[in-house]
Amino acid sequence: MAVVSAAACCRDPGGEGALILLRLRIELPDQPGSLGRVTWTLGVLGADVAQIYVLERDAGRALDDITLEWRGQPRDRLLSALPSIPGVRPVGLWSARYTPEAMPELGVMSAMVIAPERALSTLMDATPVVLAASWACVTEPEGGVLLASPDAPARTRLPEGCRPASSRSPRGPSTHARPYRAISC
Repeated sequence: MAVVSAAACCRDPGGEGALILLRLRIELPDQPGSLGRVTWTLGVLGADVAQIYVLERDAGRALDDITLEWRGQPRDRLLSALPSIPGVRPVGLWSARYTPEAMPELGVMSAMVIAPERALSTLMDATPVVLAASWACVTEPEGGVLLASPDAPARTRLPEGCRPASSRSPRGPSTHARPYRAISC
């Protein structure tokens, strides 16, 4: 997967043959073959898939973001073709400037915004990957473990030298949120 520079994908976006990078969000059945039918259709239309990011899987449905290169055709051609695939519903289509893997922390932030009720879990699960750590956990200020990543020790204890980071903002403690501490080692 190549990262397309902003300069390459933003020049003359309306011109014939101009390369643009798009992010397509779709809802589809969470079953074998569904995503394959979508990517096959995109290929037939002339799109080059750069990345697929599964945002959510629940109750037999999935929500995916597909970053793709699109050259010199109306965007609505993509949106009109996808509903012909059984169970597929386009949710949105917008211009993109990068593929998320170029900046993994942006993917984490995006997932936290999309599902705020799971933001703390998402942040904790992503911390080892983004920070190249072995494991991560979220503790209460007193040190009790609230959440731990799958690779965390069964009896999570802070290793010698690891100190919890305070959740205080630069303007002082938040009055709206319960204080937590995130630890990565």
